[in-house]
Order: sequence, then C-alpha cells, then structure tokens
Amino acid sequence: MKNQGGEKMKFDHKVLIVDDDIQVGNVLAAILKQIGVSSVYASNGVEALSKIEKMRSTFSLVITDQRMPGMKGTELLERISQISPDTVRFLTTGYADINAVVEAVNRGRIHKYISKPWQTEQLFEDLKAGLKQYELLVESENLFRIAKEQNARLYALNKDLKQSAARQTKILAELEEEIAHEKIKMELTSTSEEGCLINDPASPSKKTVKDKRLESGKFSDFDSQTAIEEIKKKILMVDGMDEKKATLIFEEAVKKIFADFQKIALQRGFEFLLTSQ
Repeated sequence: MKNQGGEKMKFDHKVLIVDDDIQVGNVLAAILKQIGVSSVYASNGVEALSKIEKMRSTFSLVITDQRMPGMKGTELLERISQISPDTVRFLTTGYADINAVVEAVNRGRIHKYISKPWQTEQLFEDLKAGLKQYELLVESENLFRIAKEQNARLYALNKDLKQSAARQTKILAELEEEIAHEKIKMELTSTSEEGCLINDPASPSKKTVKDKRLESGKFSDFDSQTAIEEIKKKILMVDGMDEKKATLIFEEAVKKIFADFQKIALQRGFEFLLTSQ
C-alpha cells in the first residue's frame, strides 16, 4: 500500500488463508492468484497469529475455516479483530454452525460468512468485494488522518497569525506614540524658533517677540553678545576654571546646541548655514 501525497492510494494486497486442509488452502491461493493477489497459508489459529505478528504490513483479508484443531475460526477472527482491526475477516465452514456464525457476525468479529462447498464465481466476487472494503476503510482512515494533521497545522497557523497581529498592533501603537511625541517636539521647536509668545494688553491677539522686533525694524530687545558674556562669567565662577577652559566648554556647548537645531531644521525641510560676518 502506498500513498503518493494527494494521489490515489495504491495497494499491494496480501491475504492470509487459514485451514487445516492444505488442499483447500491451495485452491483458495489459486483463486486469489487469478485476481492478482498473493497469499500466505497457515494450518491453524496459533500459526496464523504468529504470521500476523511477523508480518511487517497488514493483511488486507483473512479467510479461515471454522472447524480446526485447537482454536476455532470465530475465536481466531475475534483475536485478529483486536490486533489487526483493519483486516477484513471471512469465515468458511461446511458444518451446521449457524448459531456461532450469526453471533460472530452480530458482534462484528467477521465481515462475511461463506459456506462450503462454495461457488467459485461467487467466491471471486466475494473476495474482490472484501479487498475493496479494505481499500475503502484504509482510504477513509487516511483521509481522516490528513484532515486531522491539516487541522492541527491550521490551528498552529492561526495561533501564529494572532501572535503576529498582536506584535504588529504593539509596534503600531509604539510608532503612533513616537510620532505623537515627535509632533509635540516639533511644535515646541516651531514655537521656540518663532519667539516666545507674549500677551499684548492692547490687543486680544497674541504676538511673538519676533513679531515685535520685525514691526520695530530692530532686535534691540536681545543683546546676544551680552548674553554670551554672561554665560562665560557663570562658567568662570566654577572653582578651578580659567579663561581657556571656559572658552573650550562654551565652544562645545555651542556646537551641541547648533547640532540639535540643525537636526530639527533638517526634519522640517531646511538647513542652517554658518556665514562669516
């Protein structure tokens, strides 16, 4: 039996014949050979169970006589139903064991009862039907197994998708929060560049210091040189500080401030250029 992915399964049938009469076994083997099926012979129930245990693959069908030394056919088939449930089970008998046969059929131990002597043509059809029954059973189990595996994969995929969606949601939330922070920083930067807002008592509207300077045509409100000197004085007030160290510290501070403003400017689409006066 082979299963090539989604292709139809291919079966290499093998039938177990159990009968204490070797001649009956040979006849059944010849019939099976005509329909392209190989067979294994056992003369009693114990031997049959041994062959089943040693068999690497499952017998597609077992056909056994009812009256044999030691183990009866119904008992053998009941044991086989437990150790190899997929195997189709046929019982043959030439004796009046109808009650035992009916009980075995009703309890699911056998799939078909064939009386001796049998009709060869009918036996052909019965054997073909039994092998087809085995194929349908195995294919059904295989489809169930595939469906179960696919369901497990779909479950795992759905779980991964949910986890991925949660991660993406978290990333988007963090990104939105970062954008909101950057927006606030940009707005604060914009306000800083345009000048501090002040209230004009004479007007309901607000004007910036920059607006006031533009209206007056000068920037006398703020003396940058004086502010620089004041900063230097504060630096020099630190213990152990001299003019050279203060100048170096001041220059580094200016560089850092300029770099920060340059970064903000580039984000807003323009650039600060230093020119000599």
